[in-house]
Amino acid sequence: MPRRALWPIAGCLTILAAGCQTFRLPEPPVGSVTAEREARRAEAIAHFEQQRDAAELQAAEDAWDRGDVAACRKGLEALLNRRPSHRDARLLLAAVLLDQHQADLALAHLEAALQDHPNDGEICHAMAVALSQLGRHEEAQAYYRQAAESTGQSGVQTAGYEVAVPANGTDQAGYARLSGGPDSYDAAGNTYPGGADPAAPSPAEPLFRQAEQALVAGSPQHAWDLLQTAAVQNPGDPQIPTTAAVILLRYNRPDLAVALARDALNAFPQSAALLRVLGTAYYRQGEYQSSQLVLQQALSLDKSNGLAYFLMGCTLTKLGQPAQAEEHFRQARRLDKMFAAQRSVSPLR
Repeated sequence: MPRRALWPIAGCLTILAAGCQTFRLPEPPVGSVTAEREARRAEAIAHFEQQRDAAELQAAEDAWDRGDVAACRKGLEALLNRRPSHRDARLLLAAVLLDQHQADLALAHLEAALQDHPNDGEICHAMAVALSQLGRHEEAQAYYRQAAESTGQSGVQTAGYEVAVPANGTDQAGYARLSGGPDSYDAAGNTYPGGADPAAPSPAEPLFRQAEQALVAGSPQHAWDLLQTAAVQNPGDPQIPTTAAVILLRYNRPDLAVALARDALNAFPQSAALLRVLGTAYYRQGEYQSSQLVLQQALSLDKSNGLAYFLMGCTLTKLGQPAQAEEHFRQARRLDKMFAAQRSVSPLR
């Protein structure tokens, strides 16, 4: 081809080359891609850590259930070393320490937990149990009250053994949680500390107050008459005799509580709460077989109540059936985390 014929081709190539210098392909958004990649990586790491925490916590719970306290503590301490603010691990470790009668160490863990999770009802309840073990009953009562307020649950659902059945016979902090509470009562079993619920004031509350005053003054017959009056004035409300029986238990009159609850069951035979109180009253009198029968009735009516399983566990312990008792304690813990701080110990008496 003649040299002159190549000139147009060379000229086109020159133009194309010049154009390439001014036209550039868009660059990938390196910063955006990197940020998204890092976000996905962080999310994956967080998900892995959550799964790891859950697996380690479950392993500790399993170790505790099979009685391997050393393995349970070791696993929980390792988890807390890595995650100091892990709420459930801190709670479980406190429960283990309470079970080992190391309330001072448990209290330290619970105080740390409250710093990370203030006003947590379960932590407050465990604090109350620890303080009760240490003999600091007034402080314990304040935490029981705070736990009830924080959870917003009825007294029955938030009950623990320190409340329902005090171990030392003098800590009256929460017999009320078998029923509706010492501050005020309603038909659903709810507690309204500091005064009655304005939406549903209980007409029996003044009589309850007077009955408590009579019991304090050493006039059980007058208290009985007042509580009977409360029941007569509210004939369709099973919570009234339930609360009345609880008041009698709080002031160490299980004999009167048995009489009142048995009479009330004629009108309310399907009241699981009333049966739970009657079972507790029988227990306090040392009538363990009667307690067992009544609590079996309560459980046949309501298998979702952790307190009933706990009470049955205590009763079976007294009847010399530790294996069956532990099954009930375990079920109580499954149903209600408030019982995490109570192991297979018979605290009713």
